[in-house]
Amino acid sequence: MLKSRKTCEKKHLNITDLASVDQKIISFGQYISGQTLGNRLQVANKTNKELTFSILVDASEPLLAETAHDLVSAFHPEDLPFQTHKHDKSQAVNSQAKFKSWAIENPVSRTL
Repeated sequence: MLKSRKTCEKKHLNITDLASVDQKIISFGQYISGQTLGNRLQVANKTNKELTFSILVDASEPLLAETAHDLVSAFHPEDLPFQTHKHDKSQAVNSQAKFKSWAIENPVSRTL
């Protein structure tokens, strides 16, 4: 029997070492009634291994834990489609829960 067990050190990975995205914020600017609006998001594998990425749009909660200002504070205000106020401490509204506006298309099968 094996008297000692080899332990593996847990390695913490940073997602930016594995993948990149071409856009950090997706915004359609305004909703046009009766039209399907789309915006392409390209996720690139930065490794030489096959990776699978899953994208989940969470609609389970009507409000997010963060304020709108907290969510966008890392970006330049002129790059954003709207302005936030740092003194507004109300929780950000989850637009997916409110409007049910997102669908993710499988690029291979072209299905939502």
